[in-house]
Amino acid sequence: MTGWRAFLLLLRREAAIQARRPELLSHFLLYGFLLALIFSLAVDPVERDPRPLAAGLLWLSYIFAALQGFSRTLARERAGGALEGLRILPLPPAALYYAKVAAGWLALLLSQLAVTPLFLVWIRFGVPKAPFLFVLSMALGSLGVAALLVFISTFTSGLRAGAGLLPFVALPLLAPLLMAATRLTAGALTGDLSEAGAWLKVLFSYDIVFLVLLGWAFPWALEE
Repeated sequence: MTGWRAFLLLLRREAAIQARRPELLSHFLLYGFLLALIFSLAVDPVERDPRPLAAGLLWLSYIFAALQGFSRTLARERAGGALEGLRILPLPPAALYYAKVAAGWLALLLSQLAVTPLFLVWIRFGVPKAPFLFVLSMALGSLGVAALLVFISTFTSGLRAGAGLLPFVALPLLAPLLMAATRLTAGALTGDLSEAGAWLKVLFSYDIVFLVLLGWAFPWALEE
């Protein structure tokens, strides 16, 4: 089977799994609600501009939800033997990796679409000053998060303490990407676009490096 056909077949499988078990959305709702509640109680929008802080809290909820969602999904597949069954099929491992990344990315975007407006309304925040840049920061940041967490979750799912190990491995690697995504999101919220070009380059670079390098190394993660 060609790589493209295998990718489409596996993407349908991954999309069906995400639809049956919308764990990312449930975690997004939980963390988004808690952070919005804490933020609304702690920050007075009259005394202090909440927009720079809002960007950080948004990405904090995104990454916590993504860590929980990807970890549980991959651990369940490993425990149920699904990953082992996929590994022995005559399918390119890279097609499986990119299908999981694409499905996880779409799940992240849909969860963000559901939670972010509620978060902004809860903290009495208006429409972002640069809506297109805001959406672009969500899309590029989430793509990098999905690309890395699929790989690391697949690897750690085969370890005894995999769920506890995931944050310690993933967060240092995600730190530059999360900083760029947060700064770009803050600029989109406030309308300060003076550094937007530089942060966009960082996000593009990290996404490309993660997708190319981890797609190549994914067979090794499956073996663990």
